[in-house]
Amino acid sequence: MIVDTHFHIYNPFRAEGALWPDPENVLLYRPTLPVHVKAQAVPEGVEGVVVVEASEWVEDNQCILEIAKDEPFIVGLVGRLEPGDENFAADLERFAAKGAEKFFWRNSQRQYCGHFFDFERIFVRLK
Repeated sequence: MIVDTHFHIYNPFRAEGALWPDPENVLLYRPTLPVHVKAQAVPEGVEGVVVVEASEWVEDNQCILEIAKDEPFIVGLVGRLEPGDENFAADLERFAAKGAEKFFWRNSQRQYCGHFFDFERIFVRLK
């Protein structure tokens, strides 16, 4: 099984906008949703992706989990939470409860601090 382990899902045109990418970046300033990812990845033999959350907005983790729950092509999420934030423990518990099989988090210093991937789905294909 081929898994792309670093992909961003975002839509700068949603009501909230997006912190990234910069509107001046004509290559990246466009929606990148599962349908777009699959159009590029599947013809190359990719069978799943791990989404890496680029946004520092905590609720954007939830947006990706909502997309991932009905999208088997997303096999993991590297979410973004800050351990020093006063809501860190509650946010981690909340996100883990809603999508623990796919949620993995990091802080802005890129320290990886948890692991919740759908490993069974990934590794069963490797046997």
